[in-house]
Amino acid sequence: MHPQTANWLQMVLPQTNYANKDRIYEEFEEVLTQYNGLTPKFENQTRLLGLTGVIPVTYRNATYNIPIGIWFKFDYPTTPPDFVVMPTENMKIVVGKHVTAEGKITHPYLDSYRLKPQNSVVEFISILRKVFAADTPVVSVKAQAKPQTQPAYSMPQPVSMPMPRPNNFNNNNNNNTGYMPYNNYQYPSNISQQPTSMPYPVNSTPSPSHNSLPRQDPKIGVLKDVREKVNKDIESTNKELKKKIDDLLDESKKLSENEKKINNTIRIFEEEKLKIKGNIDLFQNKNREISEKVEQLKSKNEINPDDILELTPLMNQLVVVVAEESTIEDMIFYLGKALTSEQIDLNFYLKNIRNLSRELFLKKVLIKKIRAQAQLS
Repeated sequence: MHPQTANWLQMVLPQTNYANKDRIYEEFEEVLTQYNGLTPKFENQTRLLGLTGVIPVTYRNATYNIPIGIWFKFDYPTTPPDFVVMPTENMKIVVGKHVTAEGKITHPYLDSYRLKPQNSVVEFISILRKVFAADTPVVSVKAQAKPQTQPAYSMPQPVSMPMPRPNNFNNNNNNNTGYMPYNNYQYPSNISQQPTSMPYPVNSTPSPSHNSLPRQDPKIGVLKDVREKVNKDIESTNKELKKKIDDLLDESKKLSENEKKINNTIRIFEEEKLKIKGNIDLFQNKNREISEKVEQLKSKNEINPDDILELTPLMNQLVVVVAEESTIEDMIFYLGKALTSEQIDLNFYLKNIRNLSRELFLKKVLIKKIRAQAQLS
């Protein structure tokens, strides 16, 4: 950086409200060391520092000076600086991916300033030169004769021109109203300005093909506008179609889930139906068997229990002895009841109860022997 520029910057910085003055100074020093086409400016009204001038851009094998302005915010580097294209009277802004109709420059690199403190202006200028090399931000137009009027702004001169000295700082500021930051300056579509030779080829001999920026064919402009409109319509249509497709996919997903639930319900219903049909068949078979048994029983005569049992002689003896035992027990019960009701006297009761007790004992012994012989538990 030129010593006079350094002295001027060191005098101006303390008068500003910048939060990081050392960083501002470093940025100016780095940029002005690499690009002598830029000049530092101080806007007296807003108290903002900036850089204005030209940067070299190689476009279609020819190098052109593209006029830009850079304005630093007070909280820099938390907030990125404003970059703007500043066309001369014989230039026209070309709206592109990174340049608006008002000349403001946009780029993802600027959006990442808050998250990346290492970002720098000189690095972005390098990126900007590549961007402009692929898509020029301005084209030259035929100059029209106009009466001399007060210029809306004046283009800065490269830093190789004499720099303002500290003792004439205020006088220079009075002529800097044209270098207000982007958000405070409205760029008209037709700027009345004093003739200027910028942009001009850098390090090249003037020639008919390289002495100015390429002229824009009106047809190309119309085609570009139509292309942009078509692209916007296509983008809008694609968004609508994508939304409809997403909605249809959601509906399809819901329908598929409901279809699975319905299929599972139908499967369970079919299984239950088969079980019920099996139970009905089983019930019908059992009912038929019972009906047949009932008919068979109706057709037979009275059944003799002895014929059903078909007992052996030993078992027949056991049945008889058990019956006699039960009979004796009943007789003893009723004798006691008769004595209680005084239907018999005590002597009659004792005489008969003695005999019945003896017979009951014998019957029990006989039953035990028969069960042992018949191997009954």
